[in-house]
Amino acid sequence: MKRSDQVPSRARKRLRELLKDLPAPESAEEALLSVLVSLSDEHAPTAVNDPLQGVDVHIADSLVGLKVPELRDARRIADLGSGCGIPSLVLAATLLRDGGMVVAWKANLEPAEADAGAFAAEALGLSAPELLPVNPWPKGGRRNLVLSRKISPTPDRFPRRAGIAVKRPLGL
Repeated sequence: MKRSDQVPSRARKRLRELLKDLPAPESAEEALLSVLVSLSDEHAPTAVNDPLQGVDVHIADSLVGLKVPELRDARRIADLGSGCGIPSLVLAATLLRDGGMVVAWKANLEPAEADAGAFAAEALGLSAPELLPVNPWPKGGRRNLVLSRKISPTPDRFPRRAGIAVKRPLGL
């Protein structure tokens, strides 16, 4: 028996619904089922351990990024997953080539955070952030994908020494 056979049929059906209109290889379903099994473990680093709920909270929320053509067509993707977004802008600006795209998932983007992000983007050689409102799953609430393109080289003062970003965040 495969590990993915542990996923309830309702969760499998929901996953197939998500994948049916996406340009995903046939192997994607089995791989995503394995992810759900891993996340259902009581020691997984998430509060959502139910596979049916996880299909939406984990899988649908991630797949919504495929609405961004640059992400959908990318040959390489780096997941920085660093909280509020500004640390990932700093890191991405030093992982990120000219013409590359930063995509940040944001549930609620407060005006102060948007202003700080715009300041950081400019300082790091990124275009002004654009918002792409998305609704990854029914009842999941609205989210925003925040998009910035790398348009100029990262200044030599980046990356900063360890701890400096926490002491003096960009834009705050």
